[in-house]
Amino acid sequence: MYFLRSILHDWSDKYAIKILKNLVPALKKGAKVIVNEVCLPEPNVLSYYHEQLVRYTFALHIYYSKMIADNQSSGYDLSMKAKFNSKERSADDWKALFEAVDRRFKVQRIKCTPGSILSVIEAVWQPDSATGKASD
Repeated sequence: MYFLRSILHDWSDKYAIKILKNLVPALKKGAKVIVNEVCLPEPNVLSYYHEQLVRYTFALHIYYSKMIADNQSSGYDLSMKAKFNSKERSADDWKALFEAVDRRFKVQRIKCTPGSILSVIEAVWQPDSATGKASD
């Protein structure tokens, strides 16, 4: 198992793909890559307060004072775009990112604990799935 926490959110897709591709040579069948990052929900799923916190203009210094002390009025997603040319990703974005790394990655689940801004994204390395061979 490989655990990446708050590693990929401040990288554009181009570089996040490079980071994940560096894992591929070491992966064995069934290996898991666990990513602990923000997974943006569909619009209007969160309360107004949390929607603003994650996407737009709520003061994030409550959660991330050290990371955004110079830009406390930007939402987390917009802050990532402005500072790092990156973005917070939705479930579809995470699946597409792993697919772009290698088709043998299969996102098994994305889970967000109520009250937490972070989600757990679980991708499993399934080398037989890209070749069409039956799995053991």
